[in-house]
Amino acid sequence: MSARESTRPVKALDRAEPHDERPPCLRCFCHPGNQPCPEVSLLVLDDDRPVTEPLIMRSDRPRLTFFYCLKGKADLEIPRPDGRKRSEKITTGMSLFFLLDGESRLSRRRLPFQAVALQPHPECLNVPLARFASPPDGCIIMKGNIPLRLRILLEHMFLCRDDGVLREVFFTHKKYELLYRQIELLGERGVEDDISAAERRAAARAWNALLEHVSDPPSLTELAAIAGVNRTRLTELFRALFGDTVFGALRRERLECARKLLEGKNKSVSDISYLCGFSSPSHLSRAFAAHFGVTPTEYQNAGKRGQGAAANNLAIR
Repeated sequence: MSARESTRPVKALDRAEPHDERPPCLRCFCHPGNQPCPEVSLLVLDDDRPVTEPLIMRSDRPRLTFFYCLKGKADLEIPRPDGRKRSEKITTGMSLFFLLDGESRLSRRRLPFQAVALQPHPECLNVPLARFASPPDGCIIMKGNIPLRLRILLEHMFLCRDDGVLREVFFTHKKYELLYRQIELLGERGVEDDISAAERRAAARAWNALLEHVSDPPSLTELAAIAGVNRTRLTELFRALFGDTVFGALRRERLECARKLLEGKNKSVSDISYLCGFSSPSHLSRAFAAHFGVTPTEYQNAGKRGQGAAANNLAIR
């Protein structure tokens, strides 16, 4: 991916003044394909400007596109093979998988707007992805909510503060990690399709029970009784729907709860540890550092994201 209006590199996520002291801007990072997989591109958008002209994405050949909206609302126009446009309303937490061949327009309707687009060419990973190269309606392959296991990975992409070599390393790593996780999910789609609506509701009952008692969760036996299935089946349902064991999914939710509270900066690490169901601040610190790579205190004290320049028109080649 590269900027269409300028030949200089697109900069994004640089260090800057606190958010409320800087003017609204569009921060964008475009990471083109490179070795060992030259046909995978990444686009990260972080936009809090007043609504402006649509963002135009172009592709000179068919490209599979995974689009994830982390924050905000937008209208996305996608070209169809018959020359018409298909319009999709994008909202917070939504993911869209489509085939882009030509010019796509993204009109932001609510700011701030944060989104990530991942584009592997079908020929690059022909075994897992080539079967999606011809969607039934010509463009949209599937849409839904961002899976839990991808949400935190996507949000990490907006935390990069380095403006040098480390930024390139960071986004290269995240790009391939996202690709791996997304293909992994596609491979499990057949397993999910075998889960009945009743079993999905059963898993939801168990999950809601966990969230209602984060600090003192029910046992696996108790959760199975709440869900109305046996313990083995409940574990299978969680692995298929949440990508983890019952208590592994709860642990991730606790860590995400802690991360969001740490961003508020109005609570201590000690208070947050108990609010999110950890037995002690040291318990939170160990789990947080193992999962995110930094301690809660380091995360809370980290500077605001930076600001960079970007163009509105992006070409995907």
